[in-house]
Amino acid sequence: MNDRGVMTVDLIFATLLIIIVAGSIVSVVSSRIDTTSQTEELSKARMTADNVAEAINKVYSSGTGHSANISLPDDITGEKYFINVNSSGVYVTIGGMTGKAYIIPKKVSNSYLLDESQITMHCGSAYIIKNVNGSEGYNWIVITGS
Repeated sequence: MNDRGVMTVDLIFATLLIIIVAGSIVSVVSSRIDTTSQTEELSKARMTADNVAEAINKVYSSGTGHSANISLPDDITGEKYFINVNSSGVYVTIGGMTGKAYIIPKKVSNSYLLDESQITMHCGSAYIIKNVNGSEGYNWIVITGS
């Protein structure tokens, strides 16, 4: 009778141990899946930033008067985002993460008044990027909504 009781306790202990190990494995796997999802979002955000930076760089290097139209996707992996462009680069922010792409020009503006500013671009919108020659002889990149 004691042998049977010991076997039942061993079985309960082994089952409890398996449940604890399985629970910790599920926790680790869930964490890895979340990290993978965030990595996918950030990589797509960086690709969007690269596309905007590439358009800005092409317009800038093509010279005065050159322009390009760019349309931003409605979302990235189902989440809304926004893009900030300033003299140092293109920054895409999504879900608390930020991706960056570098640009050539040093002067960007959101109007033809050519006052240096930070441009905020919103998902699902279309923009015109234009190379404009300023009064001091500098080339400016002007980004306006179309």
